Amino acid sequence: MEETLNNIPAVRQLFERWMQWEPDEVAWQAYIKMEKRYGEINRARAIFERFVQVHPAAANWLKWARFEEENADSENVREVFSAAMETFGEGEFMDERIYIAFARYETRLKEYERARTIYKYALDRTAAK
Repeated sequence: MEETLNNIPAVRQLFERWMQWEPDEVAWQAYIKMEKRYGEINRARAIFERFVQVHPAAANWLKWARFEEENADSENVREVFSAAMETFGEGEFMDERIYIAFARYETRLKEYERARTIYKYALDRTAAK
């Protein structure tokens, strides 16, 4: 309702109150989409950062990386992938999709040596499982 009245600060306030309850992923995505609609990329980025802390699934990290790829430079994308790798660590909880997406991203940038390094790193870590 507030958004139809173009009262965006009130919408943000409502979303912020809602996010304190740590709702499901759909609610976080709605908040991010709202900020994107109004061109508030930095706000959406900050929401993504909080979102992956509450819901640290690999799929959510990949959504954030895709968002950064669409809206930022390559360093932001690399930072997201690096943070995901740090979050999951080298243990059994690391999802191979993170490695694959990171290497594919580097390949799209024609950074073949970086991609090769990521694949080698992933093989070393996953072979130890």
